[in-house]
Amino acid sequence: MGEPSEPFESDHEAFRDSVAAFLGGEIAPGWDEWIARGAVPDSAYARAAAQGIGSIAVPEEHGGAGVDDPRFDAVVAQECERLGLTGYGLVLAEHAEAARWLARHGTDELRARWLPGLASGELRAAVAVASGGPREGALELVDVVGGATASVAVVDGARDGSVLVLDLAAAGVTRHARSTLGASGVDVADVSVGDLSAATVLVGSGAPELRTQCRRAWSVLGAAGARTALGMTVDYVNERRVFSTPVAAFGNTRTALAGLAAEVAGADALVGQVLQAGDDTDTVRAAQALLRATAAHDAAVDLGLQLHGGYGYMLEYPISRAFADARYLRSHIGLDRVVDDLAPALGLVGAGAGVPA
Repeated sequence: MGEPSEPFESDHEAFRDSVAAFLGGEIAPGWDEWIARGAVPDSAYARAAAQGIGSIAVPEEHGGAGVDDPRFDAVVAQECERLGLTGYGLVLAEHAEAARWLARHGTDELRARWLPGLASGELRAAVAVASGGPREGALELVDVVGGATASVAVVDGARDGSVLVLDLAAAGVTRHARSTLGASGVDVADVSVGDLSAATVLVGSGAPELRTQCRRAWSVLGAAGARTALGMTVDYVNERRVFSTPVAAFGNTRTALAGLAAEVAGADALVGQVLQAGDDTDTVRAAQALLRATAAHDAAVDLGLQLHGGYGYMLEYPISRAFADARYLRSHIGLDRVVDDLAPALGLVGAGAGVPA
């Protein structure tokens, strides 16, 4: 059940080998212990940065590789999902997108202040969405991945078409750490900003691009999670026997998994097109890929849990954690906002429009 080759090239596959070796050798062995302790150590992110993970889009003059190609970040997400490191992969993905946005749109002062630390792994960045915008100089952000430990957040939707760069250590910023059912290790926090003028820098425009970047990254995680769940389920039904017959031999199992495989392949293809298009991908296409990948991910973990029977509800089996991870991702990506962006492209009237009698 290997990753599809497109849209990746030889450089991406060489990077994949390096990422897989790093994750398998330095992150996966200690992951369960870190989660049991309640925190992923800062060193896990510093070591990733030393491998070029999360900072590849940061310009060389600020300590990065200067390679603004989202396919490299997609490789990281896929390999994290393959090893069941969804939380780690999500933190790295949003860190990478925040760093990419700062490198492209930040002022000279912002780039000099934040990018060197983000590239070295000394600092981490988060992405946040402000629903409703700031009120009377204050701001509330919910479900900020990495928000409990990040140093800076790039905030989408704080004002029309603009982005706020938020210093999470500034006076007046309060963080409330939260626990999540799935995606362990995401360091989620709700963030309250009491004084926007002291804590933030407003950067005009760029919000649609940030939104598209994040949706592209989330779609990669969703499609990779679907493929991983499909693979672990196929392995299980081939090994599991009922009345001396492999579960894989039953017609219902074969039909259900064949249909799921087609759905996962469709998600892979659409996500691959979005990655291949790079900056030419618009908000609508990224939203479509995200919806498709999320649906495939949900279908894969649902069927996987069902075919594992009672064992699917035991944490000793990876499918149970995959199920919880998928549910958290679905909640985090904000499907309502995705649908709102797609509705105009379909010619649908606004949600507040009157309904004929």
